[in-house]
Amino acid sequence: MNLIFKILIPMFLLFCSGTYFAMASSAKYKFSIPTLDNNEYNQQMESGKKIAVAFNATWCPACMAQLKALDSLLPKYNSKISIFAYDWDAIDTFAGPKVNQRTTIAIFQNGKIIDELIGETRAEKIASFLDKNTKK
Repeated sequence: MNLIFKILIPMFLLFCSGTYFAMASSAKYKFSIPTLDNNEYNQQMESGKKIAVAFNATWCPACMAQLKALDSLLPKYNSKISIFAYDWDAIDTFAGPKVNQRTTIAIFQNGKIIDELIGETRAEKIASFLDKNTKK
């Protein structure tokens, strides 16, 4: 019983506070990246065009940092590639191929993942990734 009070309860409280702050920080920023649903994914894949999908979770601070950086790049890349966000917590229902972890930006074309950027939150690195995947 003493173990519960000394170790487990503080760990639980630390976990809860981290989750709270992650959710609170994500609520501060409104993203303009459209959310991808399965119907939109299927339409995009039928068109044969490349799309970029950021797999994220609202409780994940790195995901929110990545989305914020990607959101800042929308004006430059929106005419070159369609960019979407997808909720990691709904990954089991995603119509396309699955990525292995959140904070992944995947480039899809013809129903396949053709490139991935994992864990990157710096806008300049994300821009380089998008540049590489939008060259004609």
